[in-house]
Amino acid sequence: MNIDFVELGTYCQTEYRKTLDSLKDKYRKTLFVAIMDDNSISVSATPHILSNAKKCILIHERLSLAISNWYSWYVVQFINENGEVLVGRLDNDFELCTVACGGYDNQWLELRADHRTYYSCKAPWKENDIKSIWDLYVRLKQATTECERNLIASLFKKDQTILELEKANQNFEYKTQLLENEKKLYKGILDDIKNLLEQK
Repeated sequence: MNIDFVELGTYCQTEYRKTLDSLKDKYRKTLFVAIMDDNSISVSATPHILSNAKKCILIHERLSLAISNWYSWYVVQFINENGEVLVGRLDNDFELCTVACGGYDNQWLELRADHRTYYSCKAPWKENDIKSIWDLYVRLKQATTECERNLIASLFKKDQTILELEKANQNFEYKTQLLENEKKLYKGILDDIKNLLEQK
């Protein structure tokens, strides 16, 4: 079966948009996530990215008026290889949904199964966030027991933490190098001033 994911994704976007015709809910945008045969992903604000996809995720954003402020809310749709559109689910076991934690402006994208959240990240979502979620989902699908899933998720979170620490360390080293260069520059300026004063 050859499915036109561009057409199907655009249809889902249009149908979602039609549900938001009130004064308190306004359509904002859709994030299109193309999933290829090798489980690599590409993310775009336009559906053209879905032309070679084998599956896709759509994250629709709407603005909702709460008292006097506008807040973003999200709906996640997954279109599988058979063209079936699932809302808030990836399959019978796994959910990919958004939740509000502690207030209107605090939206999280969560990968859940077994009454447990395996991964979550705060909006706005970047391509790396979506890649991480999909990568973890693929790994968790291969596990046969809940214990294996817990171990995979734990190791995945530790890997993420290590990557974040490595990035912070690189930033620290870069800033240290900049400060050292600045220090040398100021020392050179001070030496030049000292030489000028000694010549007088």
